[in-house]
Amino acid sequence: MRTTAKVLTAVLALSTLPAISIAQGGLGGAATIYNSIERGRELERQRQRKIELERREDERYELERRARQRAAERGEILPQAAPPAASAAVTASDVSAPLGSCLLDSTDRPLCAPPGRGIAEDSIGRIACGKGQCVAYGIGHIACSSIPGGGAVLDSTGNPRCVGGCEDASEHYCVVPR
Repeated sequence: MRTTAKVLTAVLALSTLPAISIAQGGLGGAATIYNSIERGRELERQRQRKIELERREDERYELERRARQRAAERGEILPQAAPPAASAAVTASDVSAPLGSCLLDSTDRPLCAPPGRGIAEDSIGRIACGKGQCVAYGIGHIACSSIPGGGAVLDSTGNPRCVGGCEDASEHYCVVPR
């Protein structure tokens, strides 16, 4: 009986549960409660680790974003970093928009590229469309493939390369959805 009392006392010291529930369950109940407490602690440790990883990923992304911003101010172009996994929103400057996509301009007005056409947002927030896929480069520039459905990409030096040649994007290629 003394051993049972010591086990119950130890379990009570680890638990925030009322003593009555442990006393009513006997040793089997105490072991079950102890296991539940340990499982809860393990789940909390896992949750804390996940929060810490997300915080570190957010910090890394923010540092990379600031470095790209400073480089852009100097006229240099750095590759885009992937947004944090926890982030629900991906901006147009993070990825090339698929053909026929829509974006919101600075006044929350939707602009869309017709099917088979491209759309992009430049570094100063201007949205424009083109005949083919579009890419933003430099400060305030958007280049698009000159052929419908053609691809566009930035090369390793940050210059646009387009299937069929590049041309400047224009807002008149965009449509406003109804």
